Amino acid sequence: DQPLLIDYLLLNLVEMIEVLEINVKVERSSSLELASEVRGQERILEICKQFCATKYVNVQGGKDLYNQDVFNLSGIELLFLEEYSGKKQSIIESMFELGIHNTKDLVETWSV
Repeated sequence: DQPLLIDYLLLNLVEMIEVLEINVKVERSSSLELASEVRGQERILEICKQFCATKYVNVQGGKDLYNQDVFNLSGIELLFLEEYSGKKQSIIESMFELGIHNTKDLVETWSV
């Protein structure tokens, strides 16, 4: 079996989370028991319910994808990250350019 791109990306994500000491659990949605026909906003809501989430945070670009009222009726607060005005680069580039400590500080400034 050849490794999938998602396996590589997930491995990198988990490594970055560990290096930056971010306290979060990562789990693939494919490991959940979700009906294959559940897509988009309904899929996100179902994932939130399975994890007993009370909040869902997305990037600004997702504002047109989700309906605030539907999330409210589901008991889930829909939040969006503030628009990022800094240099657009990958987290790995930031770590090389700024160092791990400064990148960690940068990540901690992101807010909703």
